[in-house]
Amino acid sequence: MWFITFNGYVISNPSNATVNFPIKPVDDILTMPELAGRPLFYFYSSFKSKMKDNWMGGTLDLGCATDEELDYAVEQIKKGYDIFQQYKGLLKETIVDHCELAPQVKCTTFSNGRKTICNYGKSPYTYKGITIPAESFKVI
Repeated sequence: MWFITFNGYVISNPSNATVNFPIKPVDDILTMPELAGRPLFYFYSSFKSKMKDNWMGGTLDLGCATDEELDYAVEQIKKGYDIFQQYKGLLKETIVDHCELAPQVKCTTFSNGRKTICNYGKSPYTYKGITIPAESFKVI
Protein backbone atom coordinates (compact mmCIF):
# COMPACT_ATOMS: atom_id res chain seq x y z
CA MET A 1 0.00 0.00 0.00
CA TRP A 2 2.90 2.35 0.78
CA PHE A 3 4.13 2.39 -2.81
CA ILE A 4 0.73 2.88 -4.37
CA THR A 5 0.22 5.86 -2.07
CA PHE A 6 3.66 7.45 -1.95
CA ASN A 7 5.67 6.40 -5.02
CA GLY A 8 6.55 9.55 -6.93
CA TYR A 9 6.48 11.65 -3.77
CA VAL A 10 8.78 9.76 -1.41
CA ILE A 11 11.73 7.87 -2.88
CA SER A 12 12.24 4.77 -0.76
CA ASN A 13 13.45 1.20 -0.61
CA PRO A 14 10.69 -1.46 -0.60
CA SER A 15 11.86 -3.31 2.52
CA ASN A 16 14.77 -4.29 4.69
CA ALA A 17 15.03 -7.54 2.66
CA THR A 18 15.85 -5.55 -0.49
CA VAL A 19 18.93 -3.84 0.97
CA ASN A 20 21.88 -5.19 -1.04
CA PHE A 21 19.27 -6.61 -3.41
CA PRO A 22 21.55 -8.14 -6.09
CA ILE A 23 22.79 -10.76 -3.62
CA LYS A 24 19.28 -11.63 -2.41
CA PRO A 25 16.77 -14.20 -3.74
CA VAL A 26 15.12 -13.36 -7.07
CA ASP A 27 11.87 -12.32 -5.36
CA ASP A 28 13.71 -9.52 -3.56
CA ILE A 29 15.58 -8.51 -6.72
CA LEU A 30 12.35 -8.22 -8.74
CA THR A 31 10.58 -6.29 -5.99
CA MET A 32 12.85 -3.35 -6.79
CA PRO A 33 11.63 -2.67 -10.36
CA GLU A 34 8.10 -3.82 -9.52
CA LEU A 35 7.77 -1.04 -6.95
CA ALA A 36 10.37 1.37 -8.39
CA GLY A 37 12.49 1.03 -5.27
CA ARG A 38 15.53 3.12 -4.45
CA PRO A 39 18.56 0.85 -4.12
CA LEU A 40 20.42 0.80 -0.81
CA PHE A 41 23.76 -0.90 -0.23
CA TYR A 42 25.37 -1.47 3.15
CA PHE A 43 28.65 -3.07 4.10
CA TYR A 44 28.33 -5.29 7.17
CA SER A 45 24.60 -4.88 7.53
CA SER A 46 24.57 -8.16 9.47
CA PHE A 47 26.25 -6.69 12.48
CA LYS A 48 24.37 -8.87 14.95
CA SER A 49 26.11 -11.96 16.24
CA LYS A 50 23.12 -14.20 15.41
CA MET A 51 22.59 -14.15 11.66
CA LYS A 52 19.10 -15.67 11.99
CA ASP A 53 18.06 -12.46 13.76
CA ASN A 54 19.44 -10.22 11.03
CA TRP A 55 16.91 -7.44 10.45
CA MET A 56 18.29 -6.83 6.95
CA GLY A 57 16.59 -9.92 5.60
CA GLY A 58 18.79 -12.96 5.72
CA THR A 59 22.31 -14.17 6.02
CA LEU A 60 23.72 -12.54 2.87
CA ASP A 61 25.92 -9.51 3.34
CA LEU A 62 28.57 -7.38 1.67
CA GLY A 63 31.97 -6.95 3.24
CA CYS A 64 35.32 -5.39 2.47
CA ALA A 65 37.80 -7.06 4.84
CA THR A 66 39.79 -8.56 1.96
CA ASP A 67 40.42 -7.56 -1.62
CA GLU A 68 38.26 -10.49 -2.74
CA GLU A 69 35.34 -9.40 -0.54
CA LEU A 70 35.65 -5.84 -1.78
CA ASP A 71 35.82 -6.95 -5.43
CA TYR A 72 32.69 -9.07 -4.96
CA ALA A 73 30.85 -6.21 -3.22
CA VAL A 74 31.74 -3.75 -5.97
CA GLU A 75 30.54 -6.25 -8.61
CA GLN A 76 27.21 -6.60 -6.81
CA ILE A 77 26.77 -2.84 -6.39
CA LYS A 78 27.49 -2.43 -10.12
CA LYS A 79 24.94 -5.16 -10.90
CA GLY A 80 22.39 -3.27 -8.80
CA TYR A 81 23.27 -0.04 -10.59
CA ASP A 82 22.72 -1.69 -13.98
CA ILE A 83 19.31 -3.01 -12.89
CA PHE A 84 18.40 0.41 -11.50
CA GLN A 85 19.29 2.11 -14.80
CA GLN A 86 16.44 0.21 -16.44
CA TYR A 87 13.72 1.65 -14.18
CA LYS A 88 15.20 4.78 -12.56
CA GLY A 89 12.84 7.08 -14.47
CA LEU A 90 9.91 5.59 -12.55
CA LEU A 91 10.95 6.79 -9.10
CA LYS A 92 9.28 10.16 -9.60
CA GLU A 93 6.09 8.71 -11.10
CA THR A 94 3.02 7.71 -9.15
CA ILE A 95 1.65 4.19 -9.36
CA VAL A 96 -1.75 4.18 -11.02
CA ASP A 97 -2.29 0.42 -11.17
CA HIS A 98 -0.75 -2.75 -9.77
CA CYS A 99 -2.06 -6.18 -10.71
CA GLU A 100 -1.18 -9.80 -11.26
CA LEU A 101 -1.32 -10.67 -14.97
CA ALA A 102 -0.83 -14.38 -14.33
CA PRO A 103 0.44 -16.49 -11.46
CA GLN A 104 3.87 -15.09 -10.55
CA VAL A 105 3.68 -12.23 -13.09
CA LYS A 106 3.03 -8.72 -11.77
CA CYS A 107 2.40 -5.50 -13.66
CA THR A 108 2.84 -2.03 -12.22
CA THR A 109 1.58 0.91 -14.27
CA PHE A 110 3.03 4.35 -13.62
CA SER A 111 1.63 7.82 -14.24
CA ASN A 112 3.82 8.33 -17.32
CA GLY A 113 2.23 5.27 -18.95
CA ARG A 114 5.28 3.03 -18.46
CA LYS A 115 4.83 -0.43 -16.98
CA THR A 116 7.10 -2.85 -15.22
CA ILE A 117 6.29 -6.47 -15.97
CA CYS A 118 7.98 -8.67 -13.38
CA ASN A 119 8.09 -12.38 -14.06
CA TYR A 120 8.76 -14.19 -10.79
CA GLY A 121 8.06 -17.54 -12.47
CA LYS A 122 10.34 -20.23 -13.83
CA SER A 123 9.23 -19.94 -17.46
CA PRO A 124 8.99 -17.01 -19.89
CA TYR A 125 5.85 -14.90 -20.06
CA THR A 126 4.64 -12.97 -23.10
CA TYR A 127 2.88 -9.62 -22.65
CA LYS A 128 1.51 -7.93 -25.76
CA GLY A 129 4.08 -9.66 -27.96
CA ILE A 130 7.01 -8.93 -25.62
CA THR A 131 8.64 -11.89 -23.90
CA ILE A 132 9.77 -11.43 -20.32
CA PRO A 133 12.28 -14.15 -19.46
CA ALA A 134 11.83 -16.28 -16.35
CA GLU A 135 12.85 -14.52 -13.13
CA SER A 136 13.30 -11.22 -14.92
CA PHE A 137 11.52 -7.96 -15.73
CA LYS A 138 11.03 -5.45 -18.49
CA VAL A 139 9.99 -1.83 -18.50
CA ILE A 140 7.55 -1.20 -21.32
